[in-house]
Amino acid sequence: MQSWLWPLIMLFVAIDLFVVFLVIARVRARTTVEVSGKPVSFDLFSVLAVIRTSAKEIDDSVTEFMRGNFSGQKEQLPQALGGAVERARSLIASHDMKIDEEMLRSFVVHIVATHKFAPRADIVTAMNAVPRPEASATS
Repeated sequence: MQSWLWPLIMLFVAIDLFVVFLVIARVRARTTVEVSGKPVSFDLFSVLAVIRTSAKEIDDSVTEFMRGNFSGQKEQLPQALGGAVERARSLIASHDMKIDEEMLRSFVVHIVATHKFAPRADIVTAMNAVPRPEASATS
C-alpha cells in the first residue's frame, strides 16, 4: 500500500468521528417542535427515558397481576388477560399517554409471553376471546 494512503485513511476516519460526535451532540440538544402552532422544547433522551420507565411500570404491574390471577390453567387465561389489559389501560391513562386498543393488547400479549405464563399461541387465542371496549378510553 502506498505510504501516502495511510494518512489519508486516518484523515477520513477522524472526519467521520467528528461528524458522528456532532450528530450525537445535535440529537442530545434540546429540540423544539411546533405543537398546535406553539413551539414546544424537549430533550429526546428525557422523553425516551419517561417512556421506558412507564413501560417498565406497566410490565411489572401486568406481571404481578398475572401471578396473582392466573394459576396456569388454560381456561383461566381469557379472564386473566382481560384483567391485565384493564390494568395496563388504567396505568397508561394515569401517565396521560394514549395508545390504540390493538397496540395495548399486543403489549400485554408480549409481556405475558415474555414472562412465560403460557405459550404465545395460547395467549393470542385467549386474547381474541377477551371482549373489546365499546368506546376505547385509550385512543
